[in-house]
Amino acid sequence: MRFFKRIFFPVMGVIIVALTGCNKDEVLLAGGKPVIEFDHEDGIYEVTVDEELTLAPDVENGENASYEWTLEDGTVVSRQPVWTSRWGKTGQYYVLLTVSNKAGTDWEEVRIDVVEPKAPVISLALPSEGLTILTGSDYELAPVFAGVDSGSVEWFVDGVKTADGLSFVFRADKAGVYHIMIRATNNIGATEKEFDITVADELPARMRFVPLSYYSNANVRYTVAGRPVALVVASENIPTDAFRWKVNGDEVKGDGSMYVFSSSEPGVYNVDVEAAGEAMRMEIHVEKNAGIRAGSGDGVSVLEYCPAPGQFIGETGSVGGMSADITTHEAAIGWAESRFAARKFVSLGAWGGYIIARFDRSVARGASGYDFAVMGNAIATSNEPGIVYVMQDVNGNGLPDDEWYELKGSDFSGAGVSHDYMVTYYRPGGEAMAVQWIDGFGERGTVDYIPSHTQPTYFPVWIQPDELTLYGSRLPQRNVMDPVTGMWDNPPFQWGYADNIGSDLIDGDTYGGGGQWTGFRISNAVLPDGTPVELDHIDFVKIQTGIMSKSGLLGELSTDICGIRSL
Repeated sequence: MRFFKRIFFPVMGVIIVALTGCNKDEVLLAGGKPVIEFDHEDGIYEVTVDEELTLAPDVENGENASYEWTLEDGTVVSRQPVWTSRWGKTGQYYVLLTVSNKAGTDWEEVRIDVVEPKAPVISLALPSEGLTILTGSDYELAPVFAGVDSGSVEWFVDGVKTADGLSFVFRADKAGVYHIMIRATNNIGATEKEFDITVADELPARMRFVPLSYYSNANVRYTVAGRPVALVVASENIPTDAFRWKVNGDEVKGDGSMYVFSSSEPGVYNVDVEAAGEAMRMEIHVEKNAGIRAGSGDGVSVLEYCPAPGQFIGETGSVGGMSADITTHEAAIGWAESRFAARKFVSLGAWGGYIIARFDRSVARGASGYDFAVMGNAIATSNEPGIVYVMQDVNGNGLPDDEWYELKGSDFSGAGVSHDYMVTYYRPGGEAMAVQWIDGFGERGTVDYIPSHTQPTYFPVWIQPDELTLYGSRLPQRNVMDPVTGMWDNPPFQWGYADNIGSDLIDGDTYGGGGQWTGFRISNAVLPDGTPVELDHIDFVKIQTGIMSKSGLLGELSTDICGIRSL
């Protein structure tokens, strides 16, 4: 996501400044030139067919100024400060407002989306296992709505109307199951959503091993003699000191929810973990060594493509995102490979979205220099760092089911970095709606729908459940907006990340977004706690969007990858 990928945006004042000059006479005029500000930050208004729309912008220095509202075909439709219109046909319409006085001129363009009337839509992130909260605690329910305003939403608890508005803070001082109903109404009709909230004196304990990927969830790991494997448990409502670890029945010391297993003897080991009445087992196969796979090519084959929701996922336009007719994982993999072959970007979506590739041959760790490279399309003011992981094909089956090791970057131990981050994204309840998410710390947010795109949803359609949970490391957000120009700046990290203009660039364009290669060293492989891991070669690489953030109208930060190759 970056402005230079979105030159199809309508011209909006929040993105570019007016191209009027400044001179001595203008400075001397009292008040100065007009400055237009509409009440929709994105400059986009939605109305239904035959609905009346009034545009009444706030115009600084608008007294004694001339006004002109012009359609995109050049027709002047009004010369008044406020313009009211009624639209009889669906479509997208652009209207330019020009305001002039003796000091100068300002103009702003807005887009009016005229749609067929439809009943309200309610989209709410609810865990598949049900929502449970503590007795006496507050929990804010904040759905994403379409087709309603704040005065059209009612909240009912056990059949009793309790509140109005777009959000509702639920609280119960007595344990039990409470039935919630949301009713949203517009001039077409009403939509209701019903669900239960369990209020308990103690929250349920849940845990699972962090999987290797969305498509590889088996509780089996492969390593070689002497090489450690970090088993990490993603848990809810379990204190850190509650975890108890065993290897083949013998108690061992873990670091809370993580245990680093290592054995110098080949064999099969059972690692058990217990906490809060829950128990799990991981089977670890320790091999003597891992064979090196020969080959002549320096490219890759894509094995998994699991983007997080994002504006280039399922897109129906022609700006370079994934086509909406790709509805299976196999088709998504084929599309990604074709993009790599053409050196075109593949978006990984918001935080946690990833791609996994297998090198055409094993890539050996060199004594110095870089071992492989990843192509991104960053520019100086728009870096969207992706974290890189590597794996060795220990069991020799050609699948990425062994063990991932993160390649340490410049900010691996920096402030705001998390190496046990987890996010669940929830499929929206309707088309053109924001995707809601909840992370492992209980924080909530949205991947906002950018109206300049046309796909029904940002959620990957080939993910069959209505939830997508991703795991990995998270970097701190650094993107900032200039309050004067409205332009966003996403500065780079120093080194060690894909789609990031750091000191490790080895080739390519660093200005126009045409793509550049970043070099990576296998010797930077580490455990989650930063302990180095010795790998003499690798067979697989995973690249994952490393930042959870968004830049206003430009949307979510999403790592873009244009290719991977061994060096």
